[in-house]
Amino acid sequence: MQGRGTSAIGRGRPAERGTALVVALLVMVVMTLLGIPFLLMGETENRIAENECLSLQALYAAESGARVVKRWFDQPGHADNVINPPLAAIDRAQREIDEDGDPATAPTDADGSPEHPYYKQDNDAVFGKPFRGSLVDAILGTEDGPDMRIDAASSAEAETFLRELSNDLLGGYPSGESGRRAKISHIDIYSPPYVQVGGTWKRHGVATVKVVAGVYQERQGDSEVLLSERMVKIVLSEARLTPTAPNLAALNVCGPVEWNEELTIHWGTMAVSAPPGAPYDTDLGDIGTLPVGLPRINPTTLTDLLLDLLWGYDDDDEWDAYYRQILELLGYEIRDPWMRVVSGNAFQDAPTTDQQPWPFTWNVGDEFESGDIPYHPYDGSFDPDPVQSWWDGTHSNYIQNLNDVGIPVECPVLDYTMWKEIALQGGDNVHYFVWDGAEDWFKENGEGDAVRFRELTDGRTGLFFFDTTDGNPPAADGSNLTPPIRLSSGSWGVRGLVYLNAEHFQVRDVTGRATIFQAPGEPFQDKNKNGVWDWDESDIESQEHWLNLVYPDQLDGRFYALNEAPGDRVRDSRGPAIVANALVDGVLYINGAFDMQSDGNFYGSVVATRGVIKGFSIDETPEIYWNAGLLDNWPPGDWGLGTVVISSWETDL
Repeated sequence: MQGRGTSAIGRGRPAERGTALVVALLVMVVMTLLGIPFLLMGETENRIAENECLSLQALYAAESGARVVKRWFDQPGHADNVINPPLAAIDRAQREIDEDGDPATAPTDADGSPEHPYYKQDNDAVFGKPFRGSLVDAILGTEDGPDMRIDAASSAEAETFLRELSNDLLGGYPSGESGRRAKISHIDIYSPPYVQVGGTWKRHGVATVKVVAGVYQERQGDSEVLLSERMVKIVLSEARLTPTAPNLAALNVCGPVEWNEELTIHWGTMAVSAPPGAPYDTDLGDIGTLPVGLPRINPTTLTDLLLDLLWGYDDDDEWDAYYRQILELLGYEIRDPWMRVVSGNAFQDAPTTDQQPWPFTWNVGDEFESGDIPYHPYDGSFDPDPVQSWWDGTHSNYIQNLNDVGIPVECPVLDYTMWKEIALQGGDNVHYFVWDGAEDWFKENGEGDAVRFRELTDGRTGLFFFDTTDGNPPAADGSNLTPPIRLSSGSWGVRGLVYLNAEHFQVRDVTGRATIFQAPGEPFQDKNKNGVWDWDESDIESQEHWLNLVYPDQLDGRFYALNEAPGDRVRDSRGPAIVANALVDGVLYINGAFDMQSDGNFYGSVVATRGVIKGFSIDETPEIYWNAGLLDNWPPGDWGLGTVVISSWETDL
């Protein structure tokens, strides 16, 4: 039995031989079948990741191109730009003019006529100001019919330029070794978006910039394969100082005024924009020390106020009768033809509640009396004829209680959010600072070592934005403003726009940095109230006469009327260049108070949103000189600041 059992077992073994191999093969097949999907999934994921990488690389190339276009608007033709487009590469013939932004009305094709011009058709400065005012200057094209187009497929000049732009801007990006290159293939510039406000379509910005870029695989020869392509749109808005530029003055006080010393505003306006019903007056101190000026009209509209209309501005007989006599009284000094003070509320201790508490009351044909001529003080240096007490000159350049007659003296608001965004976008000479928690110490972009305000700004030019303590807009009670900025002794000076979110600002015994001061142009009639001097030799009625001045050659000099034959006279649009020291050359904007017991020269504009205070007892007062160029040349080209800001981004996803 056992032998049979053993024999049976022995006979069964050969039948089982090879089963392990079969099982192993089956397992391998099953595992292979299971693994193939994972391999395919891995390959798919790799391809997805690569495509995503290529897509992002194309997107970054398009974004870089958009920033280059912004630079063309910021500094047209500047040598520091990566590259500037030649006019031959820019197609302006595709323009479709959309004047109103209303989708219900069709745009019109540009044809070069006055009614349908091409964009800046007679102007080679296609990226320069102005950006508004006429069909020629404004960017009004549509996405299908842009004002300007640079397309590699449209012309050899455009293809060559875009290739050079891609090489200069992107170099070997994303990988020169693999033969992959990013290229910008298309740039369109057309109208900004329109938004309906109160039933009217309004432009929100200066222009829309559309840039298309791709990543290409280079092949042997000249062939290449497009691997990915992306599109970016940005909207450019003008980085203007204020929404209504004429509101900007030499000194803008948006709160209480504690100014009880001799006023030291030169060449422009001090505007006190106290809100209606505010429980304070404008304290100008001793009225007898106030500078006198040219006689002003009593303004009845906001336009009258902003234009600073002179007596006789629309009447040749009045103008000639008054200024001819001024010119005949050679040697009579005009202390400051442009200085004035306007206030929404009352002047403290004013003799009357009238808008002009010291009105100009001279009548044509009368002899001059005290208060009739712009002269102050009489120093006995010559013998006036007839002999009068001329030291009581016209004070009609002081205008109060404008809130009572519905003429608002508005504070020029530099929007915190917008200017912070401009600063955060960076760029040449654009700086953003975060408070470090103590006194006037800040970190640029919140990184690195903390540095004091003085060192961050001294001798530099640019936009300097100093944030609040918590990075939020200034609180109504000023609780998140940084501690005061106080500078004393030594030298310090800055040029550009300084945006301070500090409790107040004061400078004492500090020597500024050398800068060039220029007084405004000679005062003129403004018959049509357009703010521009007009003179047409063929139209006598419309000619606007002006007061011929002798400008001083130093800051503390006086102005004099000059009598010359009309044929020899040429109106000066600006005064002569005078080199002197300035603490700030540009705009000092304080979301806090300005300490009037500072000293030194300020050239441009100071805006104090929380008023003027007396922080320390010193005998000096600041000298603020208005720069008329702030209204028509902001920012000056040599400041290196941008004229536009990116207000929105859009991609093709």
